[in-house]
Amino acid sequence: MTLESKRKYSFILVTILLILAYPLLRSIEWHGSTHFHAFMEIIATLLALFVGILSFIHYNTNKSNQLFLLIAVGFFGTAFLDGYHATVTSLFFAELFPSLPPTLIPWSWIASRLFLSIFLFWSYIHFRYTHSTIINERRLYTFTFISTLATFLFFAFVPLPSAYYPEFIFHRIAELIPVLFFSCALYGYLVKGNWKNDIFEYWLTLSLIVSVILQIVFMSSSEVLFDIQFDAAHLLKKVSYILVLTGLLKSIYKLVLYGEIQRTELIKKTDELKKYQNIARLGSYILDLKTGIWISSEILDELFGIDQSYNHSTEGWTLIVHPDDRIRMDLYLRNEVLAKGKPFDQEYRIIRQSDQAIHWVHGLGEIELDNNGLPVKMVGTVQDITEQKRASDSLLKLSLAVEQSPNSIVITDLNGKIEYVNNMFTKVTGYGKDEVLGQNPRILKSGKTPQTTYEEMWAHLTCGDIWHGEIINRRKDKSIYIESATITPVKQADGKITNYVAIKEDITEKKKAEAYTENLAYFDQLTGLPNRRMLKAQVKYRLNMAQNNNKPLTVMFLDLDNFKNINDSLGHTIGDQVLIKMAKRIKKAIREVDTVSRLGGDEFIMLFPDTDANAAMHIATTLIQEISKATVVEHNELTITPSIGIAIYPNDGKDFKTLLKNAETAMYRVKNDSRNGFHFVTQEMQLSSSRNLQLENALRHALKRNELQLYYQPQISISSGQIIGAEALLRWHHPQLGMISPAEFIPIAESSGQIIEIGEWVLRTAIRQTKDWMDDGFTPMIIAVNLSVVQFRQKNLLTLVTDILAEVQLPNEYLELELTEAVTMHDPVAVINVMNTFHKQGIRMSIDDFGTGYSSLSYLKKFKIYKLKIDQSFIRDISSDPDDRAIVSAIIDMASNLGLQTIAEGVETAEQLDFLRLHGCHEVQGYYFSKPLPSVEFEQFRYDHHLTSSPTKSES
Repeated sequence: MTLESKRKYSFILVTILLILAYPLLRSIEWHGSTHFHAFMEIIATLLALFVGILSFIHYNTNKSNQLFLLIAVGFFGTAFLDGYHATVTSLFFAELFPSLPPTLIPWSWIASRLFLSIFLFWSYIHFRYTHSTIINERRLYTFTFISTLATFLFFAFVPLPSAYYPEFIFHRIAELIPVLFFSCALYGYLVKGNWKNDIFEYWLTLSLIVSVILQIVFMSSSEVLFDIQFDAAHLLKKVSYILVLTGLLKSIYKLVLYGEIQRTELIKKTDELKKYQNIARLGSYILDLKTGIWISSEILDELFGIDQSYNHSTEGWTLIVHPDDRIRMDLYLRNEVLAKGKPFDQEYRIIRQSDQAIHWVHGLGEIELDNNGLPVKMVGTVQDITEQKRASDSLLKLSLAVEQSPNSIVITDLNGKIEYVNNMFTKVTGYGKDEVLGQNPRILKSGKTPQTTYEEMWAHLTCGDIWHGEIINRRKDKSIYIESATITPVKQADGKITNYVAIKEDITEKKKAEAYTENLAYFDQLTGLPNRRMLKAQVKYRLNMAQNNNKPLTVMFLDLDNFKNINDSLGHTIGDQVLIKMAKRIKKAIREVDTVSRLGGDEFIMLFPDTDANAAMHIATTLIQEISKATVVEHNELTITPSIGIAIYPNDGKDFKTLLKNAETAMYRVKNDSRNGFHFVTQEMQLSSSRNLQLENALRHALKRNELQLYYQPQISISSGQIIGAEALLRWHHPQLGMISPAEFIPIAESSGQIIEIGEWVLRTAIRQTKDWMDDGFTPMIIAVNLSVVQFRQKNLLTLVTDILAEVQLPNEYLELELTEAVTMHDPVAVINVMNTFHKQGIRMSIDDFGTGYSSLSYLKKFKIYKLKIDQSFIRDISSDPDDRAIVSAIIDMASNLGLQTIAEGVETAEQLDFLRLHGCHEVQGYYFSKPLPSVEFEQFRYDHHLTSSPTKSES
């Protein structure tokens, strides 16, 4: 049981005992017990006096506890009033003074209770605000005397009605005031809560409980039991006094006991202090300044290497001080300590007298003055600081080395906050120490250091490993510099990392020198282009990439035509300027991923990764156009033309030597022909490139000459047999070359960029034709238009499509845009965003040639499409090839589960149609129904087609 629980139960027990004591007291014969009553009041007087004396002694022992002063004066006054009451109630006093006022006897005991209750309440009030109220003893004594006398005179001579009415409690007004003050004091101590811990307050609170209960109980007694309640009340008053006395005695006992414990603890702590002083090598001394004699502790004697027989005088002390420090110490003692009264505080060296060893000590001292203000004594300590001094010297040397280091040094905490930088850091970065302390080193971040460098650095540091590398940083003035940094985790003895130390060297100039040296070794000094040595390294890398990715690599050998004539006629200075200009034009005409190198003279070698013959043709054409522009050099207008030979890996060679040789051979073919052109290695490829170039040039005029035309192939619903849509297909009829296949001219249009203009014409024409058919009364149908990858990447594609639809006034839901599977998987995230945008506009989207690419099902479910078009390569052999049947069936089932429509292209037989119908394909198109038709023939087909009948083979 806790102490608080014990005290709570004791309160309850006291209350119960008082309630049970009342009927017991009533059963005692009290009548005629005046002498006994007087005896009890004498006991009460003695008890009150005893409590007052003990409380006063306790207060004088510890004047900070003013509660005991209040209790003392309160019980002194109560003792006076109780003594008076004992006197006036005795028969002896009544016989001597027969004329005594009758009010003195019945009311004097009430005066005693009122006086004590007021003082107990006042003691609570003062203790509650003890930090803001200080008791003046003289005023308290005066107040107590006056209040005691006033209480006595008031109750002795003021006529009051009888105090013993037979009615209930509230008619006894005279006793209500003490009850009020006792109750307030009791409530205050209970609420304050200190009685739970303080012994005296605990017993004082118990006495208040007794006082309140006996006041209330005996106030309710009738006149019939006058003697009983009169004497019993006085008896229980003694109980209250005894309770206070018990607490006071316990408090004093506890104080004495604690005093003994404290003395024991003091002795123990003194011994510990000596032990600690010995460990700290801390000795003490007392110096008599008049006689020059000093007394030292054992520790100090041991520190000085002396014993009690040593001459403990100023001369003896002088011998102990190191000769190099004696003058300094003597001047300090005289001029600073004795003359100005400053405390002694100095570090100096001593020579131990026992072994002549030199030690560093730290001396402290305080001067004591006599009544005249003259120094008479100095008391102080001397501590051996030899080891600290050595450590301090080492630390000072280290600090100077760090501060004067030619490298920047930075110390951070584990969160990367800078705790220290040296002078070189501020010199290199331009930041002051105050500007960077508490900051993160990222204030130097330039954004030019690869993120992988930081990731590698933290991977090392978090594992407790040292990291070394190079970082590109930015100074305060925004200039860029390069640092070679070594960052080391600082570990405690237990391996815990506490800090990071970075030692960094500015290697900007070194890097520039290396770059210059590398430039000399790997770059042509005239044009700044890579030389043969750099070209070999690039070729090795590019060939490896081409082999691993199974991609083409184009090598071009470019030679300037008749360049020798410029050197011979205008001089090499003009020739060099021409080469510089040509190098810049070549760099401008190619991509960043491409490589151009000058082998020497007017010969340039170029590498084009992932570039096939068609793309190479366009690049060569662009180069010829750029280089052939007029060039002005020192007032000389020159026209330079190139001859270009083209070799492509792997067809024209699988190593660089072979590719270069073949490209050079092709270049000489151009030289031998007409110059100012390009030539492939093989005749077949050359013919193909010539055909492509012819078509590209012809395609530029096809729109203007109305050579392009849209054909429409109907799309049939398998379930109803109705025409529900048509696919718009581009056709080109050249006057001389005849019909040109879309498979041939569309890639040329894409590579040359003409597909943008042609694609817009196709969209506008197909949408306008669909609206015209609807206006002519045809049943509305969906028009499907293919988008190339170049069109799809247009930033204004959505605006273009919606503007055409609005211009023609065709509802958005009648347009379907087809993307090939390869286009959708090139950049799925971008495709999803575009599809979402079109979907919000109500424009349908479908995937063409499905099954021929590498679709990701995880992306497919995110695409906002409504139809998959099964490629005709799977439909062609569907009647005989089980693999094709399985693939088509799987595509239809997957689309159905995803909630997508399916359409099969290239349907040519009834067997194919039956298979598709059986497996749930929604739509079909192909020669079984109709080939692509011009608009007029398509209209006739719609007229002739029986919309309500099952699909039958077209006669077209």
